[in-house]
Amino acid sequence: IYPPMRKTLENHGVPVGDHRARQLKKKDYGNYDLFLGMDEENMYYMNRILGGDPEGKIHYLMEYTDMPTAKIEDPWYTRNFEKAYQDIFLGCQGLLEWFVRQ
Repeated sequence: IYPPMRKTLENHGVPVGDHRARQLKKKDYGNYDLFLGMDEENMYYMNRILGGDPEGKIHYLMEYTDMPTAKIEDPWYTRNFEKAYQDIFLGCQGLLEWFVRQ
């Protein structure tokens, strides 16, 4: 994991562990109920890989906050890992609250 990203997570008490990403596959659409994107590029590629979104499963994480049109800027390019952390934390908090209301 990139050192500034690791430092941001450690500063917030988030264990890094040995988590790994995996490639999204078209068959995933039938196996999962929700796909979350951070920005327009994420949404473009998810739609492309999954073959569209006929069941409305693809959403921006920030849709679950009081800033539903906000996008999470990629910290790999902005180098602002703290801002990305804060936005993701807010989005996850909103998503959990949404699940509780369901």
